[in-house]
Amino acid sequence: MKHVIVAREEGRFLGWPANDGVWSWADEIVVGYTNGAYEFKEQGHRISGEQPSFSALSRSRDGGESWQREEAASYNMAAEPIPVEAIDFTHPNLAIRCSANCLLVSYDRCRSWRGPYLFPDFGFFEQLTSRTDYLVLGENECLFFLSVRAPQVMAGLRDRAFCARTNDGGKSFSFVAWMLLEPPDTPPGEHGGLVF
Repeated sequence: MKHVIVAREEGRFLGWPANDGVWSWADEIVVGYTNGAYEFKEQGHRISGEQPSFSALSRSRDGGESWQREEAASYNMAAEPIPVEAIDFTHPNLAIRCSANCLLVSYDRCRSWRGPYLFPDFGFFEQLTSRTDYLVLGENECLFFLSVRAPQVMAGLRDRAFCARTNDGGKSFSFVAWMLLEPPDTPPGEHGGLVF
C-alpha cells in the first residue's frame, strides 16, 4: 500500500472527502473535500466554525500517483425541484454529488455541474443530511444512500441512513428501506412520521 497526499495547505483544514465525493474513470480520479481555516481544538474537527469554508477538488490523471488542485466549479445555489431532463446514469463521464437535501450532476468529470436538484422530503419531518453515495443500476435507474436527522439515534451525529431509488432518471424517488435496525425507543413501523 502506498500513501499519497492529495492536497495540503498551510493553516488550512482539508478534509471530509466522504462528504463531497470521490469519482474515478480508469486512471483519472477526482476527490472533493472541504477547505476551511485551521483552528486548534482539544476535541472534534480542527476547522474554524467562525470562518467560511468551501468545497475544493483535486484531480489525478495517473491513477493517484500525483495530484493537481482545481477550483471547484461554481453552480447556481438555488435548488430546483427536479431535473428538466432525465439524468443519464450510464453517461461515461458522469459524477453525482449529494449534499444535505439536494444533488448535483456533472457530465464532464466534475468540471461543470447541473443543479442542484432537490430530493423529495420522503415524508420525513426532519432535515436530510445526505452525503455522496450512490449505485448506478441502469440508464434511468440508481440507488442513493441518503440520511436524515434522527433525534432517537444515540450518537454524536444523529443521522439515520436509508436507501432511495429512482427509475426515471431522477424525476422521482422512492424510499426503499432503512440501512440499519430501528434505533432504541422507536415504536415498530414508525419512521420519522412515515409508516411503511
